[in-house]
Amino acid sequence: MLWRFYLKICLLLLLKFHFQRQCVGIHSGNSSCGLRNTTSAVVQIENAESYPAAMRKAGVNVVVEDRKKKIVEQSNTLAESVNGQILIPKGLLDKVINLVEAPIPVLGKFKETFLDLPKDLLTMVMRKHQKYFAICDTNGQLLPYFIAVANGAIDEATVRKGNEAVLRARYEDAKFFYELDTHKMFSEFRKQQENMLFHVSCILKF
Repeated sequence: MLWRFYLKICLLLLLKFHFQRQCVGIHSGNSSCGLRNTTSAVVQIENAESYPAAMRKAGVNVVVEDRKKKIVEQSNTLAESVNGQILIPKGLLDKVINLVEAPIPVLGKFKETFLDLPKDLLTMVMRKHQKYFAICDTNGQLLPYFIAVANGAIDEATVRKGNEAVLRARYEDAKFFYELDTHKMFSEFRKQQENMLFHVSCILKF
């Protein structure tokens, strides 16, 4: 899996020693970043041993397994509150863990009429576009709920409302194109391929 992030700060410590280096144009220092829009936005790090505690005090959990455990446990609790269970593809969980520093799972809901669309389409929109976890019942049927993972202290009602609005717009788009495609004959799709150029790769062995 390949992720791309912008490098903002470079911190190089060995025990209590700070190393002056440059990484992709950024000079290393003895500070790091806490959660944005907080009083701990910039954190001074005295030594390598104090790094995890200093970051935790600034609201950032640098231990990946701790973040993972919190996301899974709280998401399971939220799913159980609506008599469901979460669908967590491993690749999605790994990505979400590394997108948040202080995970806060939030339960959202969407209109039940969207359940008329194929399950794979609905879960793909959640997973690919929004990084949400879907919720299903014990029979594997999708429920009209999802879990979004926010970062840091939030107004839960506002975050829930915002994520529900975004997913609603995504599903409206998906519904429009799904209905458009399913009302077409296969012959119409063949005509659309007339102006398409397909590249085929092959390996020649001698």
